[in-house]
Amino acid sequence: MASTPPIVKIVMLIARIILTLFYGTLGSILTLLQFVRIGPKKFFRRVERPTPPARATDPIYGKHDMIKLKVVLFFSLL
Repeated sequence: MASTPPIVKIVMLIARIILTLFYGTLGSILTLLQFVRIGPKKFFRRVERPTPPARATDPIYGKHDMIKLKVVLFFSLL
């Protein structure tokens, strides 16, 4: 079996880097737009969940445990 030529490896690496930069930038821009659109208070809101989600308690998906933190430093600064 012949090995892959070096030029193909270089082109694949460049394509991978370009795609990483594109999707990373796209994700950052969309996150920033959502932050601006809904505001910082809603963007960083903490959702209270008194009971675990249904899938977390379904034995088909395995055993899951939940923990509840009383204080989170990041949210206590807001």
